[in-house]
Amino acid sequence: MKLNCGIIGCGKVAQEMHIPNMIKNDNVEITALCDSNEFQLRKAKELVSSSVKTYNDYREMLNKEKLDFVDICTPGFTHHEIAKNALEQGINVLVEKPLALHLNQVIELKNISEKNNVIIGVMMNYRYKDIVLKLKNDIDEGFLGKITKVQTIHHGPCVYNESQWLWDEKRSYNLIYESGIHFIDLQVFLNGPHKRIKYIRPVFDEDLKTTTEVQIIIEYENGAEGYIDLTQSSLMHSSFNSWMNIYGTAQDAFLRWFPPKISYESGFHEPLKQFIAEFNTFKSISIKVLSNKFQKYRIESHKKVIDLFVESLSANSDFPISVDIILPTMTLLEEIKSNIPSYK
Repeated sequence: MKLNCGIIGCGKVAQEMHIPNMIKNDNVEITALCDSNEFQLRKAKELVSSSVKTYNDYREMLNKEKLDFVDICTPGFTHHEIAKNALEQGINVLVEKPLALHLNQVIELKNISEKNNVIIGVMMNYRYKDIVLKLKNDIDEGFLGKITKVQTIHHGPCVYNESQWLWDEKRSYNLIYESGIHFIDLQVFLNGPHKRIKYIRPVFDEDLKTTTEVQIIIEYENGAEGYIDLTQSSLMHSSFNSWMNIYGTAQDAFLRWFPPKISYESGFHEPLKQFIAEFNTFKSISIKVLSNKFQKYRIESHKKVIDLFVESLSANSDFPISVDIILPTMTLLEEIKSNIPSYK
């Protein structure tokens, strides 16, 4: 028997990442869609079917539809309230990142889900990107030796190039809870819980009236140090790029998000080895583009998380990105947030 799914929030993320993957899952039936924007609602309906029920108010949808779970794809500052309402009605929840913007809200959702015996899962899909899965496996197998430090850089475009709801940082906490959350989460995914924040330097742009960058040094319980550089201002860099370097006592790993590449080095970097890695990356991307499989590849990590969530509901088993699993990430985010003056 298929699980009835209601999707709340039918914008770009839902249309490109969630709805196509829900449709591909043989155990899911999208029975209802909800969005306050009629244009986005119509576009989402065209992707699903002409018979799917549509709503402008998620509360009405929760009350009228018999749903096994909801998939929340609304702006981050709305996630806590919507998830809480669904959980209190005994409905399972899959929610896009961030789960919530405050640690006490995260714990509240955890307690409600346990009380009502329902699952709440979080779309931390970067954990399921191919290069991250390979990296995590290699670390667990001891290929890198003991991890000593992890460096992460994410230089993105100005926030005012993004969706308008992100512009108010006191409502969205955009730099860390939207733009940077996956990169912070991956530091925790690889290192485990943090021990303390050793250094943090937020930069507030007086002209843009927002915090445009933050540099952080973190000490983890496993003894490793994390270095994070998040920037959302083209005045502070001349290119948009994201990468992560993981240094170990046996090997170092170098991870680039796009085009996706992971390479390993010890001793001096070998130009031929780097050339071959770049060539293979170019070849892989070219094949996907020319065979019209690039979009499928781009949303693959979302598909993996959605399939795991559906499987956990069908088999009544644990979901691997539960609140308990991401609690160390949410704890770190809370501490970082408390050290950014413009967020107060």
